[in-house]
Amino acid sequence: MFSLEMASDREVESFLARGCRLSEPFPAEGLVRRILQVGKDALDAPLLSRLREVRATRSDDPWITALLDCVLDKDEGRYDYRSYLALDVLNPMLPESGGPVPARRLVRLLMADVVDFESETARGIGDDRLPMGRPAPATTNRRITKARRLSAGWGDANLLPVPPNDRVEEILACSVLPVSPQHDEYLFIRVLQAYELTFLIMGAELTDALRASQTHDILGVADHIDAAAAELERVSGLFSLLATMRPESFQAFRAQTDGSSAIQSRAYKSLELLCGLPTRDRIDSPAFHSVPDVRERAVAQPPPDSLASWYLRVCPRLSEKQREAVDAALTRLEHIHQKWKRTHHSLARTMIGDAVGTGDTDGVEYLRRSLDNRLFWELGQRCPTRSTHTSDTPGRS
Repeated sequence: MFSLEMASDREVESFLARGCRLSEPFPAEGLVRRILQVGKDALDAPLLSRLREVRATRSDDPWITALLDCVLDKDEGRYDYRSYLALDVLNPMLPESGGPVPARRLVRLLMADVVDFESETARGIGDDRLPMGRPAPATTNRRITKARRLSAGWGDANLLPVPPNDRVEEILACSVLPVSPQHDEYLFIRVLQAYELTFLIMGAELTDALRASQTHDILGVADHIDAAAAELERVSGLFSLLATMRPESFQAFRAQTDGSSAIQSRAYKSLELLCGLPTRDRIDSPAFHSVPDVRERAVAQPPPDSLASWYLRVCPRLSEKQREAVDAALTRLEHIHQKWKRTHHSLARTMIGDAVGTGDTDGVEYLRRSLDNRLFWELGQRCPTRSTHTSDTPGRS
């Protein structure tokens, strides 16, 4: 785990007792250490009140403001998927903010942190952090092995990446704010953060694909779509890592996450829009209503440009070689995306059974219905190469 093992929650009491002096740095890691002992939901009202005062006095520091916004989210009725994952705390590191660490390396750093957290708590180091429901040693070992592989990418699993500087280390150390003291919630948050980063990376690739389409760089379009598919395939082990949680461990903290749901992911819905305009039923679903800014783009007139709309326009004018390259890339992305959804559905069925979802959905049944939502559904209805986009079989046309 990052530098948090050196932090003490006593720093927070000492800082507050001295009157939150502007000349003193706010002990962010000490606060996070407290949260990792008891869970965010257990912070008492007097402390939350004092933290509001700190936020007011440090309003010129956007990162401290973001951290305290995430800590105070439930108390102030602002709790959602973004605040649960502390994405605004991670914001200086995210691709959309021009973060100092390449997004793919940031995913690897998140997984390296999982390795450190699991290894240290297994050895009894910092054993006051998330003490409830710790897994058996065999489970911990499997988890560490899987996280190492993900952290290595396609390299040496024994070489874990490290933060390039103290600032990056601090941001990463303060970006897990669990609501409970359940051990497995740490893993859960890190996996979801890794997926959010992956969706941002994929979105950047698909945006580049659309840019390439504007200059009629057809093979460039195919290459960027292929790169987006490769990113989702690269993190295919994240669900396998998440599956090391016992259902009872997940259910122990899941009730406290009510109000936060992956259907609120802006990055994922933006990714869908880059691929093609969703069906009207999809646009009117809880998923899109939960991200009104993205839904507004989806219902705008004229509709936003997408890879599907571009392909429908140019397909008759493409050479056979160009059409084969784009078809193969679209098919690969559709196939990997469908496989990802099926795995998600299977894991959710194992973890929650028939329980309702946390985002005003009907849980597993919602995910089952979502299997019918295809990124390039419109091509399957109107494209001359229709069969390419209605099959789950990957490969070149």
